Amino acid sequence: DFYDFWLCEELGFDNENIRKLNLREPLPSNISSLNIIILTKRKINNMNTEIPLFGISDNNFKTFEDRPNLFTKREIRIQILADLELPQKGVIWDIGAGCGSIGIEALKLRPFLDLFCFDKRIGSKALILENSKRLGVKPLNIFEEDINNIIDPINNTFIKIPNRAIIGGCNINT
Repeated sequence: DFYDFWLCEELGFDNENIRKLNLREPLPSNISSLNIIILTKRKINNMNTEIPLFGISDNNFKTFEDRPNLFTKREIRIQILADLELPQKGVIWDIGAGCGSIGIEALKLRPFLDLFCFDKRIGSKALILENSKRLGVKPLNIFEEDINNIIDPINNTFIKIPNRAIIGGCNINT
């Protein structure tokens, strides 16, 4: 299900034949002995077209390829979002956002919130943007750097003071 199967026969000759095979059907009996098989990876669309308002399936989120299971799972997101008692309007910070699963689901529930996502891992911004697109929401800003480099409590320079904050994926020493 992850690859298209191409049979290329007698390339460069008069009988050249290139065909895409359906592996659920029997292989053709007339395959030339001068052939090459090419597998091309399919782009899988995990997006469920009928995404619920609350309790979004884990399959709807794109994650880091090197750590595909490193995100907050559905059951935990449900509990966190319930405990946050999200206001109708306001500001929410998702610190250590990763792929943005909590913050963007919060934004789906409360579309008038201003969501700020912070994650220092390279590639997190692209993931959050992709997941936001899948869920039909738009964070106000996504920062791909350590939050300590963005806010300065000594000089009182903040983005916007949050009404709610989610803190995850962080090193407890920082």
